[in-house]
Amino acid sequence: MTKDNPEVKALPGVRRVPQSTNWHYWKRNPDTLMNHPAIGGKQWAFRGSLGTSDLREANALAAAKLAELEKFWATLRAAQRASRPSELTSALVDAIAQRVKAAVLAEDEALRADHRALAASLMNWWGAKEKARYLTHAKALREAQSPDQEPPPYRPLTVPQVLTTEGLDDLEQLKPLGMADVMVGELLDLLKERHQAAAEETRKALGRGLNIPILVRADREARALGVNFSDEDWKSTEAKSLREACQRAYLEALEGLAQRDNGMVVDTPPAPSVVPSASEVAPQASEGLTLGEVVKEVLKAYPENDYKRKLNMVTGLMLQVISPTLPVKDLKQAQVTAFLSKVCKLPTDWYTQTRKGAKVSQLLDQEHPECIGPKTFESTYRAALSTFLTRAQHEYQDQGFPATVSVRFAKYQGTREENEDQQRNFKPDELQRLFGSKEYAEFAQAPDMAHRYWLPLLMLHSGARPRELCQINPQVDYGTRDGVPFFLISEKTEADAGVDKTVKTGEERHIPIHPRLIEWGFLEYVDKVKGQGAKRLFPGFGMNKGNAAARAGYWFSDFLEEIGLRDETPKALISGLYAFKKTFITEAHRLGLRYQSITGHADDSASKVLRSSYIMEEIPITDKLQVLKQVDFGVNPPSLGYK
Repeated sequence: MTKDNPEVKALPGVRRVPQSTNWHYWKRNPDTLMNHPAIGGKQWAFRGSLGTSDLREANALAAAKLAELEKFWATLRAAQRASRPSELTSALVDAIAQRVKAAVLAEDEALRADHRALAASLMNWWGAKEKARYLTHAKALREAQSPDQEPPPYRPLTVPQVLTTEGLDDLEQLKPLGMADVMVGELLDLLKERHQAAAEETRKALGRGLNIPILVRADREARALGVNFSDEDWKSTEAKSLREACQRAYLEALEGLAQRDNGMVVDTPPAPSVVPSASEVAPQASEGLTLGEVVKEVLKAYPENDYKRKLNMVTGLMLQVISPTLPVKDLKQAQVTAFLSKVCKLPTDWYTQTRKGAKVSQLLDQEHPECIGPKTFESTYRAALSTFLTRAQHEYQDQGFPATVSVRFAKYQGTREENEDQQRNFKPDELQRLFGSKEYAEFAQAPDMAHRYWLPLLMLHSGARPRELCQINPQVDYGTRDGVPFFLISEKTEADAGVDKTVKTGEERHIPIHPRLIEWGFLEYVDKVKGQGAKRLFPGFGMNKGNAAARAGYWFSDFLEEIGLRDETPKALISGLYAFKKTFITEAHRLGLRYQSITGHADDSASKVLRSSYIMEEIPITDKLQVLKQVDFGVNPPSLGYK
């Protein structure tokens, strides 16, 4: 190193990654903010290319990004202050209560717009109702003083056809043909039944002085406004006005659901994203209301979260393509259609490029090696613009916003193909690299990393889905039958607090524990977790919105990139935990094994009629074990350095 040619060192987090000539920057979110709704448990705040191979420029860009992140984190920390009930104002009480009502009606509105999601939600409700019937029957059986007093044998209710896997498949096939009205009607009848039951249960609970379910919702909405109350705060005298306001709002929302069930139009009210002050005056639109003004006002109704950032990004892009000064009365369907057509031609990193000075108009005139994909177009750009248009029409139709513009017939017009994000199976050498890496060996030496050590091995040797394994409750879903240790994959057994159990097929099944896992000491891990009273098999992973596997998935995707195993080849990705399921099934299929009863797939060797009407018992656990024994990948994970 000389004065004329000083050595340049990479700032912390600035690094090279395999197969890239540009510098990348990796920065984790602070541990103290991991549970904040805006973070959502995501490990990385930023991890991507800095777009330059020059280290000096990369360091400058990384420093700017860090300053941006520090400002963002400071805002989140400020919102985590401990609120006191004595600080409640009438404006704050009204805002929280309004959010409670809006949340209930918004959830219902979203379900009615997505029949598959509605069916899935009703399936969960039906399962919970059936479980309650079973537990009631079991209690009556235990309390019977003599055989004469025993209740009749328990008989489960017949699941409505529209809530079965076959029914959902029929619904999907009939929808494009315009022939799904009858099945949709059946779903809405069940939804009405659920609403009536919920209203009755709520009023009974309130009559007994119980309002816990309402307060759970109220607490969530309060936290969205930066108000953090403890359980004792909610019970305090100072919070009485808030409790009563939220109770009234919840009952109003239930009444709104009942009106919708009877064919009446009930709008979802806007959910306040900030607490109004006494000096605030509602914004008045001018006679020449512009598109930019409508976008600004509509976005104010949404809380600061990931979805608002998505709306902000898409509407901001729309303003660049159309014009923020366009009078809304002059907005035409052709402009909306043209905008969505142009979106498909943008590069995947258009936002990053514009942050560096590129113009959207320039990017639209250029050819790009990789443009926005069809899935992103549908789930982000088309969906967000639809949300904006619906809200703008509701709020500003009487001020000139056109009531007919929509995204209804918008189609993807880019160059990417469907299913480019489909994962493939691990190759043998990739499995050796994974389980033989020094990073994986570190998990074997640290007891607090046991969940990271065992989850990939269990996935590889079971063929189960990540969520099915992570939601396992070792207290009730783990046992031995005919000398074979097994896990029970079921939606009906007790779940850990906050976990929404789900099984894709809706049918429970028993999975033998692979002998290789037992050989490596997996049962000792399970017994230890069970002995600690844990109700999740891998309690070391956090949860996200009821999904016990979400954060495990985030971690493993990061881990693949960290050890250089991530593969971005379209339609043949290695990007997450699901690749293990593909690996198990690929190997079992190669061996000609009947693996479906283990992985939870329909056995194609038997017809649908035969499976649903004649095969009434699950395949014996010993038979499954014989199949499982033949699926062996020859991996040798590092030995545990502790007991």
